[in-house]
Amino acid sequence: NGWNFINNTNDLKDDIGHGTHVAGLIAANHNKVGIAGLTHPQIKIMPLKVLDSGVTGFVVNGKLFTDLVAEAITFAVKNGAKVINLSMGWPKVIDTFKVRQAFRLAEQNNVLVIAASGNNNKDLTTYPCAYDSVLCVGAVDNTGALTDFSNYGSKVDMVAPGEFMVSTIPEGVESRLL
Repeated sequence: NGWNFINNTNDLKDDIGHGTHVAGLIAANHNKVGIAGLTHPQIKIMPLKVLDSGVTGFVVNGKLFTDLVAEAITFAVKNGAKVINLSMGWPKVIDTFKVRQAFRLAEQNNVLVIAASGNNNKDLTTYPCAYDSVLCVGAVDNTGALTDFSNYGSKVDMVAPGEFMVSTIPEGVESRLL
């Protein structure tokens, strides 16, 4: 199943839409309805919520945001995840020992962690992309050119399509583009 680390519940409603959008790109059902994800139909998503529309800073319910990420990574590893996707990042100032330990746990258990390079259009070191064990992915447009928002530089390991991607969105959340 999954877990909401913000509210410590199993309520996984996506009130932003980004998590559902990314999950759809990865593993939407091959059922001839809507889109089909890129992976084999037997791939399962373990939704772990560390952000919601109420999060506006580095502290969430008295905890650093990266502490919630650390708890979610630890949960994923202990519950059999083989790949962890993080479409998020943070600055060095909140890159804590606790979150670094969680990434070490993932690496020690051969869990691949993939993270977004960030959306600042800069050669900017962000975490978790700065970790050697993380596959850092930037975004290109439909011509193969770097998008006008994707971070770039030596920490970016690869790029992938990342602009105007059609995918799933949760009920009640409007697409920013459609």
